[in-house]
Amino acid sequence: MKQIPNLITLSNLFLGTVSIVFSFQEELSIAAMLIFVAAVFDFLDGFAARLLKAYSDIGKELDSLADLVSFGLAPAVILHQLMVSNIPPMAFLAFIGNEPDFWTNVGWYAMLLFPFMLTLFSAYRLARFNVDTRQTESFIGLPTPASGLLIASFPLILASANCPDWLQELLVSSSFILPFVAIISYLLVSPLPLMSLKFKSLRWKENAWRFILMAFSLISVIIFKWMAVPIIWLGYIVISLLNVTFAKE
Repeated sequence: MKQIPNLITLSNLFLGTVSIVFSFQEELSIAAMLIFVAAVFDFLDGFAARLLKAYSDIGKELDSLADLVSFGLAPAVILHQLMVSNIPPMAFLAFIGNEPDFWTNVGWYAMLLFPFMLTLFSAYRLARFNVDTRQTESFIGLPTPASGLLIASFPLILASANCPDWLQELLVSSSFILPFVAIISYLLVSPLPLMSLKFKSLRWKENAWRFILMAFSLISVIIFKWMAVPIIWLGYIVISLLNVTFAKE
């Protein structure tokens, strides 16, 4: 029974690994859905640990390793593949007579590898979380599942029938992806105070902002479908900041 939380965590890791495989096979919608399912297992392992009172140091470390793959590496691969799909390969540039020089090659590969900065910052964020005793009931910096799920929503938004043309062009554009990666990487290690979504009770006084976020999320999903994920992500940050502001008063 004590190993059940670890088995759930390993399921999270397995799904993240398979997501990477599907990304490189250009099945980005499947890869994205696997990240969302991995997030469910990421929630369940903590729930099972509390229910079974099966806390352990190895479980904590295993959870971080699984999150690094599922929400740090797998989303970075999705962004990499989105960029590849919208940038002419070097062979094509050579074919049309625009043979790239050495520095063009370096810049091209550096641009395509830049999304993996997310993996590095996610690793640092998870390592810091494991040794930071201040983050037992809230977060300092963006949690890796929050960044991973935001990125995983991109292929699903692109596959939506109601996705406007301008948004399709934006989500595969390097002009958007590169600064987006820089911003998310910073948020992962920033001092930004964000609330945890763990409920210790169902009392309104202790969980008012969590209930507000849940209601906001439900309404957004009903109205916007997959496009609700970025809206919910922004709502999570705004509501967390409101929570901190009113808690000080």
